[in-house]
Amino acid sequence: ARQLLERPMRVRLEGYVAPSGDPELEKRMSQQLADGVKVMLVTMGVAEPRVVAVGRGASRSIALDRPGAAPTRVDVFVLPGHGARTQP
Repeated sequence: ARQLLERPMRVRLEGYVAPSGDPELEKRMSQQLADGVKVMLVTMGVAEPRVVAVGRGASRSIALDRPGAAPTRVDVFVLPGHGARTQP
């Protein structure tokens, strides 16, 4: 959140959940997860239009048997052309 408050960048939050066998439920749950992170960032002072939240369902799911894996997660991506530093 500090980086978003200090730099004028936009980000995309992508929510993912563990496979449940119900793609519609997975999509809805992953969207709620991403929306929750967005609400948290906005509550901390990040301007709402700078944050895009997308639910991806169980796509790109991480194997549950992998040590340290988090099948339910939110990935954060800085959108191109926003907040990049330029050389004078």
